[in-house]
Amino acid sequence: MSRWTHLAGIVRIDNLRMSHLQPLLNEEKVIQVFKKNMPRGSEGPPLFHAHQWPVKSMDDHDWDATDELSEGAMYWGDFYVSADLRDKGDTDDDVLEIIDWFKKACLKLVQLNPGTMIRQAILQIEVEYKTTTLLSLTEALANDEDMKNWHILSYPQEVQM
Repeated sequence: MSRWTHLAGIVRIDNLRMSHLQPLLNEEKVIQVFKKNMPRGSEGPPLFHAHQWPVKSMDDHDWDATDELSEGAMYWGDFYVSADLRDKGDTDDDVLEIIDWFKKACLKLVQLNPGTMIRQAILQIEVEYKTTTLLSLTEALANDEDMKNWHILSYPQEVQM
């Protein structure tokens, strides 16, 4: 019987650039960071989506949300991950591998992009009929090598018949 591991996650990215000379973050760059060393199941990898939110001045009450991206705003946007990984999660090491991948990708994102901050990140890892693990982060900057603001909660699933 196959074991399925389901992932659902979101990362809120803030842009704290102090200079317009620093490279801008873009959606493709965010996705490439998370694709590196991503976990895979026997039927494929996770799905990713990054979204840079449009932002306008608070004084502009009649604005079209499609015409300006958040290049100058503090809030850059969000990154999403979703997965149904078949034959992944049979061992505790499989779950630790997923946790390690997510943590390293968040750290890499802030290290590659000066002024980028992970305001919040959360990943739920559900190993069917076994455990649910919730990984959360508040405020990660590039100099936070150990990312001590990570929290992990894991609990067994109740089998329902």
